[in-house]
Amino acid sequence: MMRNSALLATQIWLLVIASLAIVVIGIVANTLRNALLHAMKGLMAMTVMEIHVPPKLYQSTLSNMSIETRIPIRHAFRLPLLLLGAMLLQTGLPQAGKSPQQARRTTYYDARERIATTLTFEWNAVSTITLSKEFITSHNAWLINHVELGNKELREELERDGIPPEEIQKYLISADELQKRLVPEEAAEHPVELSKRYLIERTPKRTRVRCQQQILSLAEGMPSAELEQYDTYFQGSMVITVGYSDGRPRDAAISEAEKDVWAFADSTGTVRTIELVFLAGISPLRLEGAELEQWHLKSVSPEKWVFTLKRAEDEEEPVIEVELDRRYQDAPARVEVRYSNGDKWIWRVLKYKRIERVWFPSEVECVANTGLGLEWEKYILVRSERTKSVEFEIPEGLPVTDMRRVSDSDWESYQTGNIVIKVLTPKSQQTWKPDLLEEKREKK
Repeated sequence: MMRNSALLATQIWLLVIASLAIVVIGIVANTLRNALLHAMKGLMAMTVMEIHVPPKLYQSTLSNMSIETRIPIRHAFRLPLLLLGAMLLQTGLPQAGKSPQQARRTTYYDARERIATTLTFEWNAVSTITLSKEFITSHNAWLINHVELGNKELREELERDGIPPEEIQKYLISADELQKRLVPEEAAEHPVELSKRYLIERTPKRTRVRCQQQILSLAEGMPSAELEQYDTYFQGSMVITVGYSDGRPRDAAISEAEKDVWAFADSTGTVRTIELVFLAGISPLRLEGAELEQWHLKSVSPEKWVFTLKRAEDEEEPVIEVELDRRYQDAPARVEVRYSNGDKWIWRVLKYKRIERVWFPSEVECVANTGLGLEWEKYILVRSERTKSVEFEIPEGLPVTDMRRVSDSDWESYQTGNIVIKVLTPKSQQTWKPDLLEEKREKK
């Protein structure tokens, strides 16, 4: 009996010691985790509150990062801590109440992205465009060729239908009409100024980007008198773009991102991700849908981190260089995008503003040298505040093209000379209703 009691007491003590050991290990691990989290401030401005850091950028380790310049010794020790800290945050200690898969799920790249999902930004912008002589020459040559081919095919078709020659002439584009559509050569010497306004309203559930802008009329070399307007909604993986005419919704298009909805923003081209990087708090590391391990650390200094993106296997993809300003919580400072055709875009921040304890760009400049010519833009933040709500302002019954349901058979092709134009057939059109986004996509 005494032996059994002694054995039971020994087992109880072992359980107590094991429990204490587990508690101590947990405390030590949590302390180490918190210490490493504070060490991570140098790269992604993270704190314990900023969970869900994408781990792939850091898991690639120093050995396969392309460090093209020597890192100052006073900063070198921080990189291993940053790498280890990011991995530990993501894979070492799953959060209470969540599965390891949920704990690893990427939501925000940094504190700026998280805070931005609660804010409204209003931007005013002015831009100038100077068309290049090369663009004017090639554009006019293409237009002349296109009109001549179109006139020829239309004449042949009308002749087959027995239309008299004097009547046929009424349907063709005359030389005078063509001349009015050509871009005057002197336009290359006169920059055109355009204005633009962005209202970006964000919530964790939904974002709306409302843009009103002047359009350059090539033939007249003047800005449009009316402002073009469109709304772009982002909800989950869905993107809904609404076009306007005379201040009223005209039509809409729905598309769905396969991976990151912010990687390419709006597939219709009305909103560019690089604009949202500087105007809406999106991380520049999302550009072009790149995987995080594809970014290479080029250099680091007390003022900035410099990352580059180059996919060696695809020369058509652009080369991107991103600078993050360490003095402003690693906010984007400069982004340069170079394309294989020679086009180059440079975005840089001129001023920052502290919003909700986080630094955001407040004055941004963009210079682009493209096949179109030389473009210059300047954006100024005129208002920022907490977003109350973002609701769909889409009238029920509005015509909608749902790209989620479009297949190859929904396109009709028209060929004029060597130009092929593809147009969606009417059967691909739907009408807007509140539950349209909830409908499951039909696979074709």
